[in-house]
Amino acid sequence: MAAGASLQQLAQLAYDQGVGAESVVFMELQLSKVEQTFGPDSPVLVPTLASLARFYLVVGHNDAAEKILVRIDGLIGKNPPEQTPAYQNVLQLRAQLDAAHGNYADAEAGFVRAMATATKYNGIQSSAVGTNSFNLALVCLKTDRFQAAIDHFAKALDIFKRENGDHAPVVGYTLLAAAQAYSKKGDEASSKALVAAAAEILGPTIAGQRPQPNWL
Repeated sequence: MAAGASLQQLAQLAYDQGVGAESVVFMELQLSKVEQTFGPDSPVLVPTLASLARFYLVVGHNDAAEKILVRIDGLIGKNPPEQTPAYQNVLQLRAQLDAAHGNYADAEAGFVRAMATATKYNGIQSSAVGTNSFNLALVCLKTDRFQAAIDHFAKALDIFKRENGDHAPVVGYTLLAAAQAYSKKGDEASSKALVAAAAEILGPTIAGQRPQPNWL
């Protein structure tokens, strides 16, 4: 279990450094270890499966993420109770896949539901609320609702700073995502200020590239 936790931390670190392919490798190793411990049909696998699917989506392996969701549904059902392990993660995964298919209305409803569930069980300032607020902002960005995207990014940024500190990578990436929303809205001054703030965290090379925001 300790080795599995270390692998998940390495996967997150690789993601923070922009190396999504390494995140997938680490999570696949963790899944293998969990399967060896609990068997391939245990609901205990769901949190690891959901995390692996998230990283598959980051690197564009949407089909692989879809297969994992089918496997999760087989383990806990399509409509499990809220107390099910990784329930919030599965809501988030389903919403991300809806967005990947262009079903933005369903994706938005999914992220709103995930936020409500996270608020209920973890509090309004929890990291899960921040993550789903960021993802909801992405849906707004993809559907050209730039002010709504800015508002949701701002909420996520406040939570991430509280949870991780002002110089955490996730803060930098959120600043870059918000910068794109401001730019698309036509506010280049605010956009440049946010990029400059992100550069202090992520370095000028990454900030200068202005990578497209991806799901958290």
